[in-house]
Amino acid sequence: METLNKARPPDLITNIEVLKLLEERVSLRNAEELDAEKGESSNGKKKTKKKRTQQKLRQRDWIEEQVVTYLKNTPCAKADFQKLPPLVSKLRSTSKDGFGLTPAETLQILNFMPTEAVDIHLMIDDLQTRIVPEERHEELLETVRKCVKSSNEIPSNEDPQNSATEEGMEFSGEDDEEVLGEVL
Repeated sequence: METLNKARPPDLITNIEVLKLLEERVSLRNAEELDAEKGESSNGKKKTKKKRTQQKLRQRDWIEEQVVTYLKNTPCAKADFQKLPPLVSKLRSTSKDGFGLTPAETLQILNFMPTEAVDIHLMIDDLQTRIVPEERHEELLETVRKCVKSSNEIPSNEDPQNSATEEGMEFSGEDDEEVLGEVL
């Protein structure tokens, strides 16, 4: 068994990265299921063994799909993944153009993509003394806004009426790249 280095803190991963990873897993799994349905007439033993494995993993698959559905309805889903590394650099930089945020504060900014001043006051400790003058607060918000896709760039796969509700979160029993962590 591998022992983890206790001196090294765990890598931080953003909701954006989780969303991207799970979307890839779900789409790959769906493609494999389609291929399996097309090749159904092949060897029966392989089919039975694969079916048992799928039954065992059905709950995991459902959870992954529910997490994707939830994350698609959060502000981080509107973030432009390509624009995030420069945003992280600017948020973390201690130069006069940067904001000098901690890794945890940067993670919160990336996960919630704040649009109002009250949001950043809740995310950044001692904001009034750390980021002065107050005009820099609006500059921070504008920097974050530049990384959000406009509404016509966002793919509209989800029906707004079909968002994650209490009924949608119940288990029905039916079959339902780049890492920013290095920059953080």
